[in-house]
Amino acid sequence: QREGEWVPYSFTIGLFHNYRHPEFIIFGLSGNIAHRILTIAVDAIQAGKPIDLDASTDALLNAYLCCFVNVPKTQYAEHVGFCEWYYDGDDFPLVQIVWPSPNGQFPWHPAVSPAFRKAQPVIADAPHTN
Repeated sequence: QREGEWVPYSFTIGLFHNYRHPEFIIFGLSGNIAHRILTIAVDAIQAGKPIDLDASTDALLNAYLCCFVNVPKTQYAEHVGFCEWYYDGDDFPLVQIVWPSPNGQFPWHPAVSPAFRKAQPVIADAPHTN
């Protein structure tokens, strides 16, 4: 991004406190779509059937596989300050939900466009696979 450009993002607060489940963050989608995806994930947790964070899933976005990457604590202050306030520190796990390009590729795939990478920054160490 150029200086001053802002990428929208949304995150949960309270999942770890209430369910011992990592908090979620998602980038690059409108608030309405991001909140629908987060609601699906939270509803599954509340129903006692959390989504497997070690596998890709199409349960969050119809016809597209989303995956999950662990966010390092070094990213918390910049992105989830309200979570740090809620937890009085950074003693909670945070997972980024990563959605694919229309071709089904994640932002770290060599074939995705620079524009797609800018639209969805990955604030975690990306996996070495698509």
